[in-house]
Amino acid sequence: MSQKNILTLLNPELFEVIWHIGRQADENGFNAYVVGGVVRDLFLKKKNIKDVDVVVEGDVVNFTQQLAKYFKAESVVHPEFRTATLFLN
Repeated sequence: MSQKNILTLLNPELFEVIWHIGRQADENGFNAYVVGGVVRDLFLKKKNIKDVDVVVEGDVVNFTQQLAKYFKAESVVHPEFRTATLFLN
């Protein structure tokens, strides 16, 4: 199965979110990587509905704030774990 075909397993809205996260990372000098269940699901050729985990090299708080502004979304920072959650509507 080609890479393009595997990506069609993603919910189109989720694909768009991932694409925009990558674009925002590139434009702002961050490295961002999709990890976790969504990657596993792609390898297993399963559809993933709404959940995506992204690892960011650099200031995750700054990056998440930029994404929250871009998506007009709510973000919650978890400083003790150096992580953040972005809630899209």
